[in-house]
Amino acid sequence: MAEDAIALNGLNGDHHRQFHRSVIPILMYEREGKNPNNPIAVISGIVTVSGGGFCHIIAYKGLLFPNEAHKYRYEIVFPNDMRVDLEHLGMERHGFLAGFYCRVPAGTVDAVHFGIQTTRNQKLKMYGYQVDDVSGRLQNDLTDGRVTHVEKQDQKLGHDCTPSIFSRSGSPVFNQQRQLVGISYKDIGVTKALDVGYITATLPKFCGGDNMPMSDVLERIRLLGEQKFAPPEDMEPSPSP
Repeated sequence: MAEDAIALNGLNGDHHRQFHRSVIPILMYEREGKNPNNPIAVISGIVTVSGGGFCHIIAYKGLLFPNEAHKYRYEIVFPNDMRVDLEHLGMERHGFLAGFYCRVPAGTVDAVHFGIQTTRNQKLKMYGYQVDDVSGRLQNDLTDGRVTHVEKQDQKLGHDCTPSIFSRSGSPVFNQQRQLVGISYKDIGVTKALDVGYITATLPKFCGGDNMPMSDVLERIRLLGEQKFAPPEDMEPSPSP
């Protein structure tokens, strides 16, 4: 499904390839709904680290931890159309973010690049997914907008990228250099988003650190992933005689 995702609003090939490999759809299903195999929402998973055979993903935790969470299940759909059930991946929560590791073939996804700060009237792009009600196909959309205001104390920002359906599902926003500068989470006429300052301040908690340079945080997340997915010693090849 992800490989044939329909691009809306003239999403060009270059942007599509980059965002398609670094923003991963997480499908949300209602276990006891009328159509339990049809997703009711799509949450955007953002790849922070892509390692040799694994990746680390963060997402806005709102839809991933709803009230009566037992009524829902989640499925990650990677660009190679590989599907993984989220239930057994050991998801962590810190602040407004959730994060988890997942085993994937090397080269399946790419990590996002992080921006530094945002300013009022700065041009943005928001990338998100939805499932078409008629065809059931996964669609992705890239919309333009600007920063409407910055809430420095709360490390949040407002922007006017549309449509609002993506604003509530953790869709990331990027600057003109295609660097991550926010994660959308609420629509109140304008879209509210967690600022990149909040994201980079929270990310160290996923690797047991605090007040670390971003390069050190990403490297530590990578090292933890390599330890987590290292083959057992008895499966490692014996040294040549």
